[in-house]
Amino acid sequence: LQSLQNTDKAWMLKLMTCFSKGDIQNYEALVTAHRDDLAKCNLLVQNAAFLKRKIQLLALIELIFSKNVDNRTISFSEICANTNEKLDTVEYLLLQALSLDLIRGEINQVKKEMDVKWVLPRVLNRTQIASMANQIENWKDKVNDTVKNYTYDIN
Repeated sequence: LQSLQNTDKAWMLKLMTCFSKGDIQNYEALVTAHRDDLAKCNLLVQNAAFLKRKIQLLALIELIFSKNVDNRTISFSEICANTNEKLDTVEYLLLQALSLDLIRGEINQVKKEMDVKWVLPRVLNRTQIASMANQIENWKDKVNDTVKNYTYDIN
């Protein structure tokens, strides 16, 4: 892939990086900036709607992954802001993610929020691994505090 750098196809590498990161903002900026290049790739043109939905799903997964495991209740408005989905169709995006088994949880239509219980693991970059290590450390501290309190109550 790195062979694409410093060529007229470098935008393809950036496009793949957007998918890897679930970065919908940079994806849409690239699509706009390289509209003419994209138009030359029939496969990308024919699958534009599919690719847009795929990056929205990846952006949703990234949003969920960035949340603390103890609090993965996410408002529809936050999901819309991070996936560039319209508020009136965000439930369809969530239903699709649920049906593809990318996430598990419950949609609360009254409160307009999603309570995520599980997210499909994916390949992690160093920043995400560091974030996960931090979450594990916080969890360990909570377990230790619970054990201390439990031990104190018994004695």
